[in-house]
Amino acid sequence: MKDRSTQVCQAQAIPTDGSEDVSAKSMDLQAAAPGAIGSGATIRVEIVVTTALDTASTDTILVVNAITDSDSELGSHATIGPIGEITITTDAVAAGTRFVFNFPQKPQVAFERYVGISMEPASSDLSAGAIDAWILPN
Repeated sequence: MKDRSTQVCQAQAIPTDGSEDVSAKSMDLQAAAPGAIGSGATIRVEIVVTTALDTASTDTILVVNAITDSDSELGSHATIGPIGEITITTDAVAAGTRFVFNFPQKPQVAFERYVGISMEPASSDLSAGAIDAWILPN
């Protein structure tokens, strides 16, 4: 169920400088409903574009990673693994477009208390865009 406790991005601007950006919020796995997330449950990320994702000149890719940290701010996070890519063309990705990605079944690192996502553009050609994102059980 999508609600405030599962939402990790709310109209969050995507990085336009080519650097990685992490979700503004994290999800606390210890506070999640028992059996909903964790302990072998499949986790998905739902992303909805709130401001069109656009590129200045050439097509590019926005890589979305699952991340984890012992701190809710995700300041020293570890990457669980890549979960998806969003291709952004000069035609833009329209507001309202929805993407669903699954967390890796074989994580690169152990889950810590908090999970979130990071967005990593393949180039600095992104010129605009924002997303909402939720971490949800499958």
